[in-house]
Amino acid sequence: MRFFIRSLLGVLLTVAAVSAQELRVVTTQPDLAFLAEAIGGDDVRVYSLTKGTEDLHLQRTRPSMLVRLSRADVLLELGLDAEHAWLPALLQRARNRKIRPGGPGFLNCSALVKVRRKPTARTRASGPDLHPRGNPHFNLDPENVRLMARLIRDHFSKLNPDRAARYRKACARLEEEIDAHMKVWTKKLAPFKGAAFMEHHDAWTYFAHRFGLRIVARLEPAPGLAPTPSHLARVIKIGRREHVGIVAARPANADVAEKVARAIGAKTAILPLSSTTKGRYKGYFHYMDQVVDTFAAGLKKPENR
Repeated sequence: MRFFIRSLLGVLLTVAAVSAQELRVVTTQPDLAFLAEAIGGDDVRVYSLTKGTEDLHLQRTRPSMLVRLSRADVLLELGLDAEHAWLPALLQRARNRKIRPGGPGFLNCSALVKVRRKPTARTRASGPDLHPRGNPHFNLDPENVRLMARLIRDHFSKLNPDRAARYRKACARLEEEIDAHMKVWTKKLAPFKGAAFMEHHDAWTYFAHRFGLRIVARLEPAPGLAPTPSHLARVIKIGRREHVGIVAARPANADVAEKVARAIGAKTAILPLSSTTKGRYKGYFHYMDQVVDTFAAGLKKPENR
């Protein structure tokens, strides 16, 4: 009898250990890592393949990425071809079938997003960085982050059903935080509804739509093409006519953004396109605080239109 009880306890402890086993989660960018940690808690060990400071479309791969992917239980990608130039090849080399598209550990986090700026056709003039599935920078709208959080909650619940209730509670707490931050961000940007800004790359469309702002020009003549003098001259005319207050760009494109901003009497918003793994933009809420404050400090209140 004692042997039976000891054996039964051993089985129960083994089952408990398996159910509590950490999920090794790899994400393609830091916003997804932030969400995975917030929802998975102690059940996950999370690693972001990128730091948030790079161009996600043109990420340089490293041997350490292969090691992480080969050992991962879960892969969270942003989707909409944001990582198309480097991730598929890495997944082939990692030889981990469970995190490839269609595998039990793979999750495309764009699945619930209402896609914007999906091109109807592609020509030579479209530019090398045109995204046929639509603009992939949906993480710049906090309401899309809510949708991503729900996808991650459900994905973790399928992989670890004994913890599903915990993931639901964590996601609910996260959504309450989103609600609280959205009230603050919306209030700060409300006076600038209808205000005009320009961007270097086609990135801020989801942010602009969420907060009622207008993107009136882009410094790139087409996605991925360097600005030409003639195009910049047209952009400067538009900026003056539309009373543009902000020229937004990634740090890598700060020089040309500052040149245009000086010409039209605007400020620059030199920002990464996601949170980062360290530094002043670490954590999605802190990152968005910085984004909103930067825009609120530079936008010009729209004149009667």
